[in-house]
Amino acid sequence: SDFLLDCLSCNSIYYLIIVIVFTITTLHYNTHLHHEPLHALYRKLYYLPILLAAFHFGLSGAIVCAVLCVILYVPHLHFDHGADYLMSNADRSLEVVLYVVIALITGGYSSLQKKLINELRTSHENLKSRTESLVAAQEALQKHIRLHSLGLLGAGVSHELRNPLASLKG
Repeated sequence: SDFLLDCLSCNSIYYLIIVIVFTITTLHYNTHLHHEPLHALYRKLYYLPILLAAFHFGLSGAIVCAVLCVILYVPHLHFDHGADYLMSNADRSLEVVLYVVIALITGGYSSLQKKLINELRTSHENLKSRTESLVAAQEALQKHIRLHSLGLLGAGVSHELRNPLASLKG
């Protein structure tokens, strides 16, 4: 699903969510009330755009999508099924509440996950720059060690040359 989301641009996802919500709503309003299994399916289908909005846009996108679904579904609930929300329409009313609850849970989790990913990326970049500076310092230290060894070698050769020259001079 991440591959699919990466392939689509932000606007494409936005329009896809709107098309899905309005398609489900159109199906709700155009299906006869005697087809209760279809209406139950349509109510469940509202979760798809809510989840898609949550995963792509985070908490704010999920809440906006859930509220849009509620606004579009409640007139159907009220006028076609009656205003008895707590007795005969309790399952439908609960579904409306669940749209918002699912949006809060998945949107909040998605936003938290995006925040943690950004922190991880920042930490990775920080670690990468520190590693590069450590590698540069290690290379400088290796160069210093080589120059120090070369200096010691030069001093030893100089000492060995000076001893025979001092003997010859004496």
